[in-house]
Amino acid sequence: MPNRGYFPSKLADLNAQFDTDMTFLNLPAVGTTPSTATRLSVSAANLSAANKLYTNPTPVAPQTTPNDLGWKELWVLRSNHATKTKVITDLIQIRKEQLEAVLRTIFNDIPASALTAADRTTINKHERSSSHTPSPTPINAPLIALVEQGHLYAIISITDPAHPHTQAKPAGVGSTELEGAFQSRADIVTAATARTVGPATGTTPTPASSTSFPQEADFHHIANTGKFLYKTHFTSDQVGGTEIIRGRYLNTRHEYGTWSAEITITVS
Repeated sequence: MPNRGYFPSKLADLNAQFDTDMTFLNLPAVGTTPSTATRLSVSAANLSAANKLYTNPTPVAPQTTPNDLGWKELWVLRSNHATKTKVITDLIQIRKEQLEAVLRTIFNDIPASALTAADRTTINKHERSSSHTPSPTPINAPLIALVEQGHLYAIISITDPAHPHTQAKPAGVGSTELEGAFQSRADIVTAATARTVGPATGTTPTPASSTSFPQEADFHHIANTGKFLYKTHFTSDQVGGTEIIRGRYLNTRHEYGTWSAEITITVS
């Protein structure tokens, strides 16, 4: 089946992989055999985040909207024709990106030496063949551009600046990592007001470099994609805010190139 690293591209296959991954990561200790999380040194915070994204059937009030359900609950709603609405379909895409990001962090943090052959098969992380010619480290940053925007979504194109009129990726590149930094409308207004009013009398102005948005820590993982076009989704509470997006190439040896120029999208 087609896949993108750890995760299959078809939603039905991805659902099965999520079930397998989460069952595997939550295997308890049995006798003298430690739990999976202990054996593979999985961060308790990351595992907790993954578990909540995977299944959250009874969100605590006031967070009781479908937006707060886990992947498992959203998948059931998506699989039923009577409950498969556009809201649910959009939320499935959002939860997919969120859960993939957390699981990718967990799997990438596991020491290679700790994984058994069975572990690798379970989480779809296979050892690289030593017989292949190593892929070159990407030397170009991708060109990221907004090509379409609508209500709660945006479609961006990813092209090789050396061959901007084609959809081909540079030699050896397997995918593009996309990151975003979101700033809410309220934060934008606050920052603009602070720049207009300036510091209070008698205080030392804060250097712009330490307060400007975004800082490196503001960026979050959106997705790894091998496609020419990528559709990113937003939630209704993000309307009026801005998402700053950047990308970098990732070769088949999981080596990164440099970051692209950033684009800014105002969520509508």
